[in-house]
Amino acid sequence: MIDVSFGVPRLPLPSDPLDTARANAIEANLAALIRAWPAFETAALLDSLGSYGYLDTRDGERASPAEGLIIELLQYLPRLLVLLEGEGLENLAWTGPGWTEEAPGVLVYPLGELTQANAMAALRTLTIGAHGDADLTATLAGENPDWEPDGLRLYGVGQIKLLFRGRCTWGLARAKKHTWGGAAPLSWRGAAALRKD
Repeated sequence: MIDVSFGVPRLPLPSDPLDTARANAIEANLAALIRAWPAFETAALLDSLGSYGYLDTRDGERASPAEGLIIELLQYLPRLLVLLEGEGLENLAWTGPGWTEEAPGVLVYPLGELTQANAMAALRTLTIGAHGDADLTATLAGENPDWEPDGLRLYGVGQIKLLFRGRCTWGLARAKKHTWGGAAPLSWRGAAALRKD
């Protein structure tokens, strides 16, 4: 364990005059206090993963939560979690070395080194796909099960959608110019068979 107060100057006494050195000592002590507590901060870069807003199950498209979520800060939380919820969770298919499924939709990675870079590297190894339609949201969390009294889980800010489809969507039909003005007529079967490429 790292002692975050090692090398931090002593706080000035209340009777000491305030000068630059003493003000810096107060700031250094405050920073050490902040670093002494667990913290987990994330940000969402995208609303959903996959081109045209979805992932095509016919082509086996997969995505990593790291494509749309980033971890900005991680302190004293040795487990990284990806929490998936929504309809079609039973169709979920994921791969990633070191990742385990603790419960349906709860993917866990034990971090060896507690750094933001290590957590992002672990997140990049996780890829998620589906065997059928699914409307899922992914949220990141950091966890310390040894924190007293009942463990500690901190949730990241922001979610990302993972929409899996086994047929064409309106977003794809619009992008491929198969809707309205000048579109070639398609049957429902022809429209459902459209692919991204």
